[in-house]
Amino acid sequence: MIISALASCYEQLLREHPDQVARLGWTTCKVKYQLVISEDGKPVKIIPAAEKNGVTRVVPTQVKRTAGVKANFLCDTASYIFGVDAKGKPDRAFRCFEASRVIHAQILNNVGSVVARAILAYYSSWNPGDSSTLKCLEPEFENACAGGNVTFAVLSDGGSLLLAEEDEAIASAWDERTIDVSADAGTMVCLATGEKGTPALLHPSIKGVYGAQSAGASLVSFNAPAFESYGHDGEQGRNAPVAEKTAQAYGLALNYLLSDRSHHMRMGDTTVVFWAEHADRRNTDLFSLLLGGRTQSAAADGAIVDKSLESVLRSLRSGKSAD
Repeated sequence: MIISALASCYEQLLREHPDQVARLGWTTCKVKYQLVISEDGKPVKIIPAAEKNGVTRVVPTQVKRTAGVKANFLCDTASYIFGVDAKGKPDRAFRCFEASRVIHAQILNNVGSVVARAILAYYSSWNPGDSSTLKCLEPEFENACAGGNVTFAVLSDGGSLLLAEEDEAIASAWDERTIDVSADAGTMVCLATGEKGTPALLHPSIKGVYGAQSAGASLVSFNAPAFESYGHDGEQGRNAPVAEKTAQAYGLALNYLLSDRSHHMRMGDTTVVFWAEHADRRNTDLFSLLLGGRTQSAAADGAIVDKSLESVLRSLRSGKSAD
C-alpha cells in the first residue's frame, strides 16, 4: 500500500536525514511574522520574515480548518494571535483569540520556562479592543493582520531572543498533550500496518499536487454520507482506520517529497513522486532522469551525477539510439 510505503519512507528519512523532516506531532509551515514579547508578556515588536512568502519553520502540528473556530498552538494567523483581522469581522476575531488563549493556557499552565510564562502573561494582558496597545507593533501590524502565520519570540531581560517552538519545556508539554489526547480516543486496527493504534479522524493535508487546492488536499477523507460505512456515520476516519501515528508519518513524508524538486515531477495532469529505498541521492537522480526530470548538481555525499549518463537516458527516453 502506498500509505505504508510512505510511512516507511518517513521512518527512513527520520533515521538517515533527521534535519529534513519534522518529528511526529510537529510539522513544517511557512511563517511570515514573529511577535516579540517581553518576559512579562508585553508586545515589543513584529519582525517580518526575510522572505516575502515566509520562512519554513518546524511548529506543532496544526489543526485542519474548514469552518468554525479552531486554534493552533504557538503558530497561527493574526485573528488567533491578536484577536484582530483585516476582514471586518471583529466578533469572530475575538472568538479566535479566546480559543487561542484557552489552548495555550491548557498546555502551558504547568510549564515553568521563561517563554511559557511570557506567553501566558501576553494572553492575560492583551486586549484586542484597545487600539492604543497597537502603536508599538506598527508598521508591521497591519501587514500581519492581512494574512500569514505568526509565531512567538520572547526578548529576555538579558537581551536574547528566545523562540517559542524551540523551548524544550514547551516542546515536552506539547508532546505529552499529543500522547494524552491519543490515549483518550480509543484504538482500532490500522489498515496500513496491521497494528492497533488511535485512528486518525482527519488525515493530513497534502500540498503541491497538481490541480489540488494550494492550501492542501486530503489523500484520504470521508466528507459525505456516500463514503461512510454502516455503523460509522459521522465518524470520519474510523470508516477505514489508519493509525494517527501512521497518518502523520505518511503526510510528513509525502509533503517532503512534494517540496523537493528532485523527488517529484508532473507527467501530463499527474503528479509523480519517487524515492530510493535508502534515500540514496544517486538512485533518486537516476529515476528522475528516466522520467525526464532533472538532477541535483551534487549528491548528498558529494558524488556528482555523470552527465554522459544523463545524455544516454534522455536519448533512450526519446526513442533514439544511445552509445
